[in-house]
Amino acid sequence: MVSMRNWNVAVGSVNGIYTIVKESNTEFTFTSSGNGTATNGIGYLYAIQKNGSLFPERFDYLKRINVINSLNTGWNNFGQSFGNIHLIYHCDHSGPYAMGTSTILGEHIFNSDMDALINMTGINYYPQILYSDGCEPNAFSKDAISEHYINNPNGGGVAFSGNSGPGHWGDDQYFQNTFCQALYDMTKIDAYDNKYYHIGYLNYLSAYNGWDRNSFLKNRNLLGDPEMMVWTDTPQNLTVSANYSSILKQVTGTVSGLTFSATSQVIVTVCIWKGNEIYNTQDI
Repeated sequence: MVSMRNWNVAVGSVNGIYTIVKESNTEFTFTSSGNGTATNGIGYLYAIQKNGSLFPERFDYLKRINVINSLNTGWNNFGQSFGNIHLIYHCDHSGPYAMGTSTILGEHIFNSDMDALINMTGINYYPQILYSDGCEPNAFSKDAISEHYINNPNGGGVAFSGNSGPGHWGDDQYFQNTFCQALYDMTKIDAYDNKYYHIGYLNYLSAYNGWDRNSFLKNRNLLGDPEMMVWTDTPQNLTVSANYSSILKQVTGTVSGLTFSATSQVIVTVCIWKGNEIYNTQDI
């Protein structure tokens, strides 16, 4: 659900509940994380302590029904609607057939819930990307919940990044500091390199994260097209005009409607269509 490059995310933890609250843009959300050193299994999770300093009512306990409703119609919490969801981060006890949603109630969403999603029907056509640090939601040898999320023709998402084996407490840092940092941080040296928009490259970075950890690379896998580019803003309609020179045998194109100032740093990916197929792409 993050859709802007200039992201402003506040991250905090309260007794095992990790919150990621989008402040300047509202297409980013999260589901809860439990206590412990691993997320293996789908047992009951610890409740947050109810005292005056924790404000547990703000977390809305992330009830299962709230998660399902948010997947279908958008994220609603803290008394307001944050609109449709683009990128979802999940960190909770999971298994091949279920993903945890509630620290207080020990609730989960199951394969059948993914099958019933309708966020890609009618005017509410809004597929998502789901990133999970839970254990085994992407298990290859099982009828995994990740497959149900991807294969639902009426809802679900276009990509699922998740563990085929165990997840571990603390892996959320790689989503925040690697995946999101690569996608949104415009201060890095090669920030305008369009490779950072490709979901496959982002998944690789979050699994590798600078360490030679082959087990982690094998564990975090992507369902979906690795070449798919992740939106970081609402797509704009552009106007393209082209002039062909038979003498020079070249086409000169002019594009208007861009919302950024062109500099030597900006790289634009040009995609030429022929009928219903992509004929050629080039970064310029």
